[in-house]
Amino acid sequence: MKVYIYVFFLVILLGSILLAQPHSFISLKEKIKSALEQSKPLPNGLKKCDVKYKTNLEENDILIVGHAYGSPSREDDGKISPYLTKFLEESKTKIKEVIFTGDVLKKPSPERWKLFKQEMEILGMTVKISPGNHDVGKGDNILRDIFDQEFNFVYPQIEQDNDRIIVLIDSGKSSGRIDVDLINLLEDYESSDKTLLIFSHHILRPDPLGVANSTKEIDLTNNNINVLRGLKSKFKRIYLISGDSGVRSSQPRLDCISYENIFFISSGIGDFPQDKILVLQGSKILKMDIR
Repeated sequence: MKVYIYVFFLVILLGSILLAQPHSFISLKEKIKSALEQSKPLPNGLKKCDVKYKTNLEENDILIVGHAYGSPSREDDGKISPYLTKFLEESKTKIKEVIFTGDVLKKPSPERWKLFKQEMEILGMTVKISPGNHDVGKGDNILRDIFDQEFNFVYPQIEQDNDRIIVLIDSGKSSGRIDVDLINLLEDYESSDKTLLIFSHHILRPDPLGVANSTKEIDLTNNNINVLRGLKSKFKRIYLISGDSGVRSSQPRLDCISYENIFFISSGIGDFPQDKILVLQGSKILKMDIR
């Protein structure tokens, strides 16, 4: 009898929360769902990994920022997150390049992109972008036309130096799967002690549920480990860094899983106090707090 009374009052309590504060109930539901997803055992061979902290920026460091516009609930002023803006302003004497892993602006327009480029130019920072759905939409549409007109980027963008190869992809065109043509191109490289870094917006890790902001545009059957199998022996380490994460409080501020020498890192800004920004120092990936 006591059990039934307890259940009765629990139902009443949950019903009251739902009626009085529906957003709190939805938030609680999202947190429980995300926690369950994150607690699932990883597929065979995969393990959690850690990204080391960096306390001070140094010259030639490159910042890596996912979901730069921040919280979806913030009033849309056409700009990146104010917390990110402050961080960039405080870092302008050290940082000369930023890689944005998609969703730079919430609702882009030619005027907003021009303002963004102008502000980054004032800071003295070069901009590279792996575009997200907010930046270029889906398929051929006006958002992609505007983006192409403003930036004239060609994907994949490939840049290499002594110890690393940097690749930026347009993951919206491949449903979160690494393009076979890119793999064929990279397989032509001679085996080396270099680190390969692939930047995308859509989450490239296996089983992205609970980490990705959205999986609507991702083919959940993707297995990028199999796609990369032929490259594992060619490079010292392979990093796949994605930015479509972090907008909900229930999500990890940074997620890292690995398979042998392949590392999947997902990180994005949601305007939370624990938000992280990634730093590329030589061939190493490190993290810093935004605030």
